[in-house]
Amino acid sequence: MELTDEEQRQLNTIPVPYNEWKELNELKERQLGPLGKLVRNITLAGLIGTGLLRLTTEKIIPYMTLGKEVQSSNIAPSRLEFECSDADNNGKLETFLKVDGKRYAVQEINGNPTLVPYSTTKN
Repeated sequence: MELTDEEQRQLNTIPVPYNEWKELNELKERQLGPLGKLVRNITLAGLIGTGLLRLTTEKIIPYMTLGKEVQSSNIAPSRLEFECSDADNNGKLETFLKVDGKRYAVQEINGNPTLVPYSTTKN
């Protein structure tokens, strides 16, 4: 006789009285210690903050440009993407700007920010 999924779940579920569940949670909290609690709280705050930042950022740029045309000599923000990576494997990060998928290195030349076309092939 084969069990249905629901019957299998019921067999695998062990009911725990609330007071025992509460004691187990308190024991886990005590075992975690102050450093563990700090790490847990920082991790949770980071996850929540990252999510909020991502939601906010995704909403701000389209909102700022909604219904407005960008001057013909300028690039619309929706076409831009920043990236930071160690592309040349020297252990240091480089900053890139992608415009419609084409990659440009963002460099400071003579004190001025400059976009330099970037290619992974060497001449």
